[in-house]
Amino acid sequence: MLFAGSEQLPVALADSVRRADGTLSPCEAVLTALVDVAGALADQAPLAAQRRAVVRASPELQERGRTKLAAATDAVANALRERGTAESEATLLAEVGVAIFRTAFERWTDQPDDLALPTRIREAAADLAASLGAVDFTALPRP
Repeated sequence: MLFAGSEQLPVALADSVRRADGTLSPCEAVLTALVDVAGALADQAPLAAQRRAVVRASPELQERGRTKLAAATDAVANALRERGTAESEATLLAEVGVAIFRTAFERWTDQPDDLALPTRIREAAADLAASLGAVDFTALPRP
C-alpha cells in the first residue's frame, strides 16, 4: 500500500493514539486513530487506486509497502504502551489495527466513490468484530 504521504503514516497513527481520549479502551484508541488519519486521506482516493495498481505489479513496491505497514504497527504498539497497555496486548492491537486499515484502504481504493475511507475502517472493524463474536472458543481444540 503506497499513497502520498504514506511515509508519515506511522507517526500520524502513533500521535493520534497518544491524543485519544484517556477514557477509551486501547482498541477504541486505535480505531479512533485509524479514523482520524483516514480523514486526511479523503482527497487521495483516485491517485491511491492508481498507485495500488502499480504496487500490485511490483514485488519491490509490495515489499516497501509491507515495510511501511510494519513501521506503522511498531509505532502504534509503542503509543499504546505509552498509554499503559500491556506489551502483548499493545502488539496484538497494533497488528489488528493496521490490518483493519489495510483492508479498509484496499476496499476504498477498489471502490473510491462508494464509501469514504473512515466508513470503510468502521466497516472492516465491524466485520472483524462480527466474525469474532461468532467464534465458539470452547469448541477450539485444547493443547
